[in-house]
Amino acid sequence: LRNNGDLYEPNRVDSNIKRTINCHHDDNNMDIMLWYKQPEDRQMQLIVYSYNVNLDPSFEKDFETVFEMRRENKQTGTLTISSVKTNDSATTVSNTQPAYFGPGTRLTVLEPGDKITEPEVHILEPSEKEGPTFKTLVCVARKFFPDHVTVVWYINTFEVKERVSTDIAAQKTEDGTYTISSRFTVLKEQWYTENNKFTCNVTFSMGKNTHIT
Repeated sequence: LRNNGDLYEPNRVDSNIKRTINCHHDDNNMDIMLWYKQPEDRQMQLIVYSYNVNLDPSFEKDFETVFEMRRENKQTGTLTISSVKTNDSATTVSNTQPAYFGPGTRLTVLEPGDKITEPEVHILEPSEKEGPTFKTLVCVARKFFPDHVTVVWYINTFEVKERVSTDIAAQKTEDGTYTISSRFTVLKEQWYTENNKFTCNVTFSMGKNTHIT
């Protein structure tokens, strides 16, 4: 299953704007399509489901007046929010039966006065107290809003996935902005190899990708 929910079109919208999210999967044998939303720090909620392309969708209580579901065929469907509010900010996912979930589309609703702010990125050097077998680099991205960031480490031009630990989610601070950190444990042979360059790449995705290294 793949979700084509405008991942690089504005995944943040101003309040009171209509918003449509698209879903597409590759199996023409799957008749059932379901849509869920998952607000931050809350359980996933079923919005609507469709058992067949030719039948009207069935909405859960309180969702029918706000959401509209359409299906072009078994593989393609859309979910439209008629007028988004701040409480619509959530990750929205589509699902088929058998249960295959798409990766989800993150939707953040901005109120008037909310300011989109790119992160400040800093890399903290290893502590002098660390032993000779490894070194730990810490990347901190801070002062950004909203919390649409991903963090990737590189050695030279090669992406690193092993020995990387990144916060599960960005943390909201007292001033309303967010911060996130990521730690990369570098082996001694990598650290002491001449000309190795260690890079923390932070992608801030708000309608377009902004790469900050």
